Amino acid sequence: MKKYFKYIFAFISLFCFSNVYATPANDSFLDDNLYKCIIDAYNLSNDESKDYSYNILPEELIEISSLDCSSYKGKIEDLTGLNKMTGLTSLNLS
Repeated sequence: MKKYFKYIFAFISLFCFSNVYATPANDSFLDDNLYKCIIDAYNLSNDESKDYSYNILPEELIEISSLDCSSYKGKIEDLTGLNKMTGLTSLNLS
C-alpha cells in the first residue's frame, strides 16, 4: 500500500512542478518574456484571463492594438514573431 502512495505523491509533485514552470505555448515567439508581455496585453485589451501557457491564436494576435512592455520586469532579447501582430498601432519596448 505504501508503494501506491509513493507513486501518487510522485505524480502529484511532477504535475505541480510542470504547471508552475510552464513555458509559453506559442512557437512563433522565441523569447518567453516577449510572449508573457503579449499575453498580458491580450488580457488587458479583451478583459480575459489567459495564462502564460496558453497557445494564443493568430486571430487573437491581430486583436492586440497596443503593446507596452516598458514596465515588464523581464528582459526581452528576441523579437521573433512580432511581425505576426499586424493589428499593432502602439508599441513600446523600452
